[in-house]
Amino acid sequence: MSHPNVTLEHVIALAQAAMEGADALGMPLAGNHIAAGLDILRAACPQQVEAHDPA
Repeated sequence: MSHPNVTLEHVIALAQAAMEGADALGMPLAGNHIAAGLDILRAACPQQVEAHDPA
């Protein structure tokens, strides 16, 4: 992240909220794309995500 106040956890939280919103609006394909992006983020920085991953 290039902005000092934005962490990976912030990005993941926003993406999860967007995924839930897409599902609530009946847009499962959008939710699936967001979920795939989350998987990529988690794979890129697993050591940062493991401590905060509720799954």
